[in-house]
Amino acid sequence: MSNLQQRRDFLKRGIALSTASITGGTLLSSSATAATVTEDIKWDEHYDVVVIGSGLAGLSAAYAASENKASVVVFEKMKTIGGNSAINAGSVAVAGSDYQKEKGIKDSPELLYQDMLKAGRNLNHPELTKHVCDHTWPYVKEYCIDKWGVEFTGQVIHVGGHSVPRVMSTQSGSKFINAQVDACKKNGVVVQTRTMIDKIISDENNNVIGVRVREKYRFGKSESGKVKHIRANKGVVLSGGGFTGDQRYVTLQEPTLQDARNTGQKGATSELLIEALKAGCNPVHLSWVQQYPLSSPDEKGFGFAYAFSSRAACVHGMLVRPDTSKRFMNELGNRKQRADAIIASGHPAIAIADSVGFGKVSHSKIPMALENKSLKKFDTLEELAKEYDLDVAVLKGEIARYNELASTGKDVDFNRKMSGVSIAKAPFYAARCYPKVHHTMGGVQINVHGEAIGLDGEVIKGLYAAGEMTGGVHGAVRLGACAIADCIVFGITAGKSVSAA
Repeated sequence: MSNLQQRRDFLKRGIALSTASITGGTLLSSSATAATVTEDIKWDEHYDVVVIGSGLAGLSAAYAASENKASVVVFEKMKTIGGNSAINAGSVAVAGSDYQKEKGIKDSPELLYQDMLKAGRNLNHPELTKHVCDHTWPYVKEYCIDKWGVEFTGQVIHVGGHSVPRVMSTQSGSKFINAQVDACKKNGVVVQTRTMIDKIISDENNNVIGVRVREKYRFGKSESGKVKHIRANKGVVLSGGGFTGDQRYVTLQEPTLQDARNTGQKGATSELLIEALKAGCNPVHLSWVQQYPLSSPDEKGFGFAYAFSSRAACVHGMLVRPDTSKRFMNELGNRKQRADAIIASGHPAIAIADSVGFGKVSHSKIPMALENKSLKKFDTLEELAKEYDLDVAVLKGEIARYNELASTGKDVDFNRKMSGVSIAKAPFYAARCYPKVHHTMGGVQINVHGEAIGLDGEVIKGLYAAGEMTGGVHGAVRLGACAIADCIVFGITAGKSVSAA
């Protein structure tokens, strides 16, 4: 055995022990390390590429690998395909798109890169961030539009933390997922649900060669299902998403979030990440957990009212504190800036827009928010103020000040880019906003090829990762609509890399 292999063995044993110690000492009982004596394994199935997770990153990887004639299987532990990708807003940040050019919007991959570094507090791994920025439009055009047939609304949206409008939308992540699944199946990709990965299998040289799975797995019951061993001839792609639904692991990384609600689906848990750490992957930025500032406390999960708050109020209206009835932030700041401001206020913020601002937004979720009353409509400002216990005189003064700033185009109070729309024409609309856990910026370290990196800084042969499973792309704060960009770009990158191995 070489010195490098001996070092990897030592490091893998160390992380297995240290990871067990911080998670209650339960890990070693199921698997001391990912390495297994391969001579004792009877492989039940063989594929060139095994993809773990059926969200945007996983399906992107599966499709790209299948284009290179690899045999591919996608394992999804839940009953339904898509994970958080299927329930997200369907928004992707794209720099230099044809849609922007048609509207006269000047943008570039470099400007998106600078925006991501600024939001990420320069904790980003710059080569990863740049790789995403350079490939947003090329990959969205080639894959999403031309190959998968994803249909966008044609709008170019300005969301918080971005210098210019650059966000394209399908209004639902499921529209990406459905298109990807159809394209993958046409290429012969096998997509299998209720299949849990409980071990990454390495050979004697610490190269990943397959996985152990549990078919017919029941969520939350780790010993359920039939055990099978799946050989990956070329490699395994980890794309199981983040851990926003795992309250224990979120609290372990960020104790202040012990009682926080989240926007995701219940399958967003930590066990695949923990298994990756036991396989020797280097963890990056695990304690950076993002809260989405515009979630409604009056809805479960992500809900619907965010569509109004983010697209109408933050762009064409304002947010006020209920205890002061005053505006208190740059509504187009990055997510952390806005979440921190709302939490510091001690109250849910009130997002407000008038009929003109409301009318500039077309989103399928807004009628649903009106129906469930997380978004409300008022004929007068007096009615709005009464509903949210605001001081109507103070509120009218704030609106007058806001309208003055909107007319000049310069927000000297909070330095927001103004759309020029005033809050003046009834009816008026409002929704409450309070942060919920939304995204985990941390995960396993990768390089620009999507290859997983070990604790020794070397590539773990046969192991790849993409999407929210990874760390480094976003740094401290992920900009809105950059998750889908990350998933598509690095999913395709990992799929190309593993199929060429």
